[in-house]
Amino acid sequence: MDIRQIRTGKKCFLDLLLLADEQETMIDRYLDRGDMFVVFEGATAIAESVVTDEGNGVFELKSLAVLPSWQRKGYGRRLIDFLWMHYAGRCRTMQVGTGESPLTVPFYEQCGFRYTHRIPDFFITHYDHPIIEAGQQLTDMVYLQKSDEGDPALHDRLAGHLSKKEIQALARQAETDTACRHHLFGFLFATDRRISENAAWTFTHFSPAARHLLLPHRDALTDEAMRCDSATKRRLLLTLLNRLPVADPIRTDFLDFCLHTLLSTDEPHGIRSLCIKLSAAMCRRIPELQRELRLTLEMLKGEPLPSSLRCVLKRI
Repeated sequence: MDIRQIRTGKKCFLDLLLLADEQETMIDRYLDRGDMFVVFEGATAIAESVVTDEGNGVFELKSLAVLPSWQRKGYGRRLIDFLWMHYAGRCRTMQVGTGESPLTVPFYEQCGFRYTHRIPDFFITHYDHPIIEAGQQLTDMVYLQKSDEGDPALHDRLAGHLSKKEIQALARQAETDTACRHHLFGFLFATDRRISENAAWTFTHFSPAARHLLLPHRDALTDEAMRCDSATKRRLLLTLLNRLPVADPIRTDFLDFCLHTLLSTDEPHGIRSLCIKLSAAMCRRIPELQRELRLTLEMLKGEPLPSSLRCVLKRI
């Protein structure tokens, strides 16, 4: 299963979107402002979701659909688990509005959502045709939500001075404990620098066999590496990304970031070295980008370089 965030060409997956919302004009209300994720098995798109940021830590699951032939195989639940972790640290509450159907409401309840309120006659007022599901016409929009209460014990643990041995033990726990991993990922985005750096440090101690657990969250890790103001945290996040397979297609914004950062004498040598490695990995299969990387690396020759950077340049 491969989950990809779709940034352009969202309407290419209209057939999937229409499984969740039968009226295209209603889809148009949220598609452009929402984050879209598509699940692939091989080259086949089998599921999708769209999530919007409603502000104040509230995110709304606007769309969730799985192809009929792939339903009842756990893809919907795994997609929700992915979203819950993807927005960890930013999402205080995730809500979803759905028809009062015996197919959807129990599914969301099994995923940890709880009923909050309803909008009477929503499907009658906003749709130009009757919406039928499980043999009954939908009328009211039922809202359910799931909240993140956090983990105070883990928060306090990360706020302290941790030894390498303690970090390694926490990494082993997070590899097998989904709840621990979710909360740890949320603390990666904490405003407290020590907490977020300790969370990032823990993830760098995941065993090679467990690194695939971070692969669905590569985009979130990339975004945080580019925007965080802690050099320590950026180095740890770039270390994580260097251990994961390169995104396909590559993220050009991340390549631009790496090319700019590897030239910056204000950045620590460790970060510059990682940006050289990541740039080379992204450019490896694209001749035009290889030429751009060579030209960029040529610009380093006039700079007195430490042995660590010279060693990386020689290998590249």
